[in-house]
Amino acid sequence: MKKTIFAVATIVATAVVMAAEPVFTHNVTSEKKPWTHENFLNDPDEFSFVIIPDRAGGERRGVFPAAIKKANMLRPEFIMTVGDLIDGMLKKDRQTHDYLRKQWKELKSFTATSEAPFFYVVGNHDIGRTRPGFPRANETTREVWEENCGKQTYYSFVYKNVLFLCLNTMSGSDSRKPQCAIVPEQLEWAKNELKKHSDVRWTLIFMHHPGAWNQAAFLELEKDLVKRNYTVFAGDWHHYVKFRRHNRNYYVLATAGGCGSGPRGKDNRPSLLGMEHGEFDHIAYVTVTKKGPVVANILLDGILPDDVVTHETSKNKHRRDMNLPRMSQKTAPAVTTADGKWKMEVPEKLLKKVVKKSAGTVENGVVRIVGNNEKRNWARFNLNMPSPAGKKIRVTAEVKSHINKGKFQLAVRRINGTKTLAYDGPYVTATQDWTKVSMVIPLNQKTDNLQCYLMALDMDDQSWAEVRNLVFEEVK
Repeated sequence: MKKTIFAVATIVATAVVMAAEPVFTHNVTSEKKPWTHENFLNDPDEFSFVIIPDRAGGERRGVFPAAIKKANMLRPEFIMTVGDLIDGMLKKDRQTHDYLRKQWKELKSFTATSEAPFFYVVGNHDIGRTRPGFPRANETTREVWEENCGKQTYYSFVYKNVLFLCLNTMSGSDSRKPQCAIVPEQLEWAKNELKKHSDVRWTLIFMHHPGAWNQAAFLELEKDLVKRNYTVFAGDWHHYVKFRRHNRNYYVLATAGGCGSGPRGKDNRPSLLGMEHGEFDHIAYVTVTKKGPVVANILLDGILPDDVVTHETSKNKHRRDMNLPRMSQKTAPAVTTADGKWKMEVPEKLLKKVVKKSAGTVENGVVRIVGNNEKRNWARFNLNMPSPAGKKIRVTAEVKSHINKGKFQLAVRRINGTKTLAYDGPYVTATQDWTKVSMVIPLNQKTDNLQCYLMALDMDDQSWAEVRNLVFEEVK
């Protein structure tokens, strides 16, 4: 027992030390600061969660699981719903438990991908309404709900002193007459929950049917709600609208895969034309602050993963090349070898970029630089490699040439700021077959930029030089 007490005391002491560490530090010593203020939005009592609205009722496949995936990117503390999570009992020839179980199995395969807790709320597709041709719809769908979620079809929980009241507006839609949204037993339970949690800082109501707001049971519940701070969220209508009722916010959410109430987009999809009608796929991102919930509706099409475009998929060729480590657009990439040194073999793809048609050609890894009766004709690219003082570079290549006049040079230009430090490289002045050339360049000063040149100097248009297997590497 003593060890346990000691362990707890140690943990508490450690927590106190950790808590004492400053959250924000800086090295700015002037009175004026390069920021606006230091009132960070990091209140430990605040929290954020996501509400995913209706999936069922003319479902557009793929939208709901995508909504969960995108909600994960926002890192909510948990996910709420407002019902209609499965299609339910819609066909007279499929009024079986097994038919419903398959739908629940699919739903749970989707919700299993949620990285945060996922809370179910009853909608009219999840627990159905008894009606002509479906005499046991409510009982059968409720039984399968209980198989998957337990006996309680309505429930509550408290999180950071906020009460979440999850109602079942299908509780009276069974064989009793008249059918109603909330039966007396649920109303009594809800009123007792409010009494038990009279000291919470806010109450959030989740229910499927906004139409129940004007039914007797909910009107009776509102008599207790108006004595506290509260907000209500519902679904069912498949279009978004915010109401002010009793000076409180009441929200009807749109869809996350359910059809639009009056679809105005192609193939039953919400469109910008439907935006003014509240018809769109979205999630509600709710942050509970000291002053109450702040709701931000985020369109699913507006939540994009970090790999929405990669250098492999980009259609923008200029930016696609930025995936290579480099100093400019035309740069050779360096790699680090097993012994810790860097090495680069200049790729043909890069050579094709830097060799202009007027200078020469690139084919099968061979660069041909041709003369054009001018003083210089050249191709140049930057070298992306570590280049501090004290390093040495070895450049190797094979050169083949046919020269009537002039000379060819493989050179490396070292630049520090705007000053050119040197050219290094052998000259080829005669016709020759493939010959290996090599040079070592010491970096006596820190070099900001290294450029490789393949240059025809004073060569006539009958002269040319070819280069292949061009390699740069660090040496001792």
